[in-house]
Amino acid sequence: MGIRTILWEKWREFIRDFSRITMAALVAPLMYLIVFGWGIRTTMNGQPYLYFLIPGVVSLTTMNGSFNAIAQNLNVQRLYEKAFDQVIISPTPLWQFIAGQILAGALRGLYAGAIILLLIWPTIFLGLGGWDYNRGFDRAFEAERKQCSEEE
Repeated sequence: MGIRTILWEKWREFIRDFSRITMAALVAPLMYLIVFGWGIRTTMNGQPYLYFLIPGVVSLTTMNGSFNAIAQNLNVQRLYEKAFDQVIISPTPLWQFIAGQILAGALRGLYAGAIILLLIWPTIFLGLGGWDYNRGFDRAFEAERKQCSEEE
């Protein structure tokens, strides 16, 4: 019951601050992708740097989304609202409060990562912007085959 209550509280908070949460999840990852991915246009081993950048940006967005959803909120509640005192005297067990906070943070991080994946999807799988995902893999395997044949 306590976990569901915490998740409901976080859901209401998410709905209330939807635009702020979405914009916060978009700004930094898009800057990384634009500046380092499309702006610099470097290559590594004959492949665009964007191949290496996208998984890192998605994972960074997911981790930061989870961390920011929980850690900053808990610190504000602890310092200014004395929320931990209220949690300790409430009938909700502490482990349920912690589990609810962790689940809410994980869901917020997954939301942030999913937004970035949806924005990057046309670039990766449709080959927009001169970047073809399947052709990149073909080139990578071809380069590896050449390297193996040269070693033999």
